[in-house]
Amino acid sequence: MPLQEPPAAVVEPVRGSSRDLLAPGSELAWRVASLSRSERGRVGACARALLQGEARRGAARRGEAGGGGARSFF
Repeated sequence: MPLQEPPAAVVEPVRGSSRDLLAPGSELAWRVASLSRSERGRVGACARALLQGEARRGAARRGEAGGGGARSFF
């Protein structure tokens, strides 16, 4: 059984922020637009989580006070 080629995303890592990836006119934005409503909701939740993570990392790099320690997500 021959091995399949890995997806291009694995071979060629994407540079830039997740905000750039979802910019209007990008290939990813076009793909997201073609998804069903429920699928778009899942993609949106993932994108928001990525953007929030980038914001937290940026704040940490700038030395801004944040809520270190345990976090409650409920």
